[in-house]
Amino acid sequence: MKKLFFILFIIAFLGSCAGEFDDVLYTINNKSSGTVSYLFNDISETLNKDESKTYPPINSEKGMFFPKIDFTVHHPRSINLTKLNKGSAGIFYTFTDNTSLVLNVKNTLTTPITLKANNFISVSDDTGADAFNNEQFTLTIKEDATEKALIYTASPKFTIIITPVEESDPFQIPVIEWELKDDTIYAVIHKRF
Repeated sequence: MKKLFFILFIIAFLGSCAGEFDDVLYTINNKSSGTVSYLFNDISETLNKDESKTYPPINSEKGMFFPKIDFTVHHPRSINLTKLNKGSAGIFYTFTDNTSLVLNVKNTLTTPITLKANNFISVSDDTGADAFNNEQFTLTIKEDATEKALIYTASPKFTIIITPVEESDPFQIPVIEWELKDDTIYAVIHKRF
């Protein structure tokens, strides 16, 4: 009988808690060096540098929300998003810059090559705007030329893309040698010696 009363007490207690959810206050800060466009709670927003926005409290029964950065404007590795949960004071999201390095690549081959490092390479156009390829994140270097880009890793795993070479001649397969000095990765692409 005591077990039955105990079970009924638990059911009654849990039933009284149903529908009681906290209202959560969300604040989003932009501490990055530029404008950030994002989607929050199905609403498109833009924050300039050093701006912040606080949203009306959202009932936590609807779930937890976080901003989704518009990566058609930004390189996916260029912005960090941090979360700070201050309990009843709310949830704070902050955009900050992710440090990039300069990638300086010299192609010593007599044919153009394309260089890939997963999705860490970002190429800027003449205006300085991000002109990276969303699908490939690649840098193309003409024959016997040097190109620069930004890269968001200090330990890249490079892939060289070139027109097929004779597999029977291992000396025709290009290789890359690179080193990190200060804030620049210097890379040289050459034939295997």
